[in-house]
Amino acid sequence: MKKYITLTILVFIYFSSNAQWSTTPIQGDGSASISSNSANIRSNNAGGSNLINGITMTASHPMTITFDWRYTTADESAFYDPFIYTITINGSTTNINIFWNNGSRSGSGSENIFLNTGDVIILGLNSLDGGLGASTVEISNLSQVSSPTITSFTPTTAATGATVTLTGTNFTGATAVSFGGTAATSFTVVSATSITAVIAAGTSGNVSVTTPGGTGVLAGFTFIPAPSALSYTTPNVFIKDIAITPLSPTYTGTVTSFTVSPTLPAGLSINATTGVISGTPTAITASNTYVVTASNGSGSVTANVLMEIVAGDT
Repeated sequence: MKKYITLTILVFIYFSSNAQWSTTPIQGDGSASISSNSANIRSNNAGGSNLINGITMTASHPMTITFDWRYTTADESAFYDPFIYTITINGSTTNINIFWNNGSRSGSGSENIFLNTGDVIILGLNSLDGGLGASTVEISNLSQVSSPTITSFTPTTAATGATVTLTGTNFTGATAVSFGGTAATSFTVVSATSITAVIAAGTSGNVSVTTPGGTGVLAGFTFIPAPSALSYTTPNVFIKDIAITPLSPTYTGTVTSFTVSPTLPAGLSINATTGVISGTPTAITASNTYVVTASNGSGSVTANVLMEIVAGDT
């Protein structure tokens, strides 16, 4: 009894203009044909083993192949012909069974297969025994989605809450954006070539964008953590009506603003950018603790400064 195995492919989405399917060299009496939206494959039935007929494509850029499939067989042998795909990477070929000899003669599922530039894929049927029954595979919703690429982002250094603009390709349908492995608080796909994302409490490292076509990565992001180790000279006793020696802070990290509470003694002030306390006290003030806060978008740190304003010699 001759066996005929047919693979029908219906293409409902799109093919990239630079990456097209074609038929593989015909094996035995098998056949394969492709039109604009479908492909039909019949396995070899003229004897011989491990003869594959199918369709093939070489990836011109990173992409993900997706499709749904349904398989049935009336093969009388114990090892009916498998539905497979093969990938050739840098000359090394791997065969992967999608459905074969799993105890059931029918099955269905969905596949997502990632390809890098230059990878060669074959979807096909492998004739094992050259007869003994018929098998059929139907594939639907076959598509190829180009993987995203990130070409740049700005700023390259940012703290929690900052907005970073990513530039690249194939951002449509993005499902995730991360900085140093930490997911962005939120992001907006502005266009296929632009995303704006808000930094969470993150880490330095790679910027990544994930879409149905894969993940694009670009190194070089630096996360600005909250400042730490803030300190001032303390305690301090100043004389009324005499300019003080400015008090400069020491700290670790990046600070975008300084504040103090409660309000400093009359005549003294704090520079909101540098944190330097300076001026000429104009009123006698009892000893008190003033809390200076140094902040950036990622957080803050505080330091206590003890001050007293006394009268000078008369």
